[in-house]
Amino acid sequence: MGETRVSIRDAARILDISEGAIRKRIKRGTLRTEKGSDGRVYVFVEEGEARGARGTDAGIPEGADALISEMRERIDDLRGQLEAEREANRENRRIIAALTSRIPELESGTSSGTPSEASGSTETVETEESRGPGSEARESPPEGTGRPWWRRLFGP
Repeated sequence: MGETRVSIRDAARILDISEGAIRKRIKRGTLRTEKGSDGRVYVFVEEGEARGARGTDAGIPEGADALISEMRERIDDLRGQLEAEREANRENRRIIAALTSRIPELESGTSSGTPSEASGSTETVETEESRGPGSEARESPPEGTGRPWWRRLFGP
């Protein structure tokens, strides 16, 4: 087979790789080159080495079509799952927004019963032994008159 002398750009198109890859091959010495009288570098490409124009499946192994279609189906399935999760996330945000909008209503005591009576107190009372030296003594408020349970759990 014969070799054809082509520019780096044409060699990249013929071999279906980037110009940077051609330059790396030149640097490694895996492609034979020649500097032309115009100062350009030319590459020698064997006729059998050409993979054809871009977009052809000359480099795709036999039987890959089944794998590609299976991968596309899997990708579509994953996209469906992602959309379902996004929808569930939107629903959760809607529920959280509705619940947080009711916090002022619960603080004012317009709901039946107090939250601390309904759920039991989660606040622990410090004893003098558990405080340690140098701690200031704090009196705990009478049961049922303290801060609401969600304030104790999530802060001020």
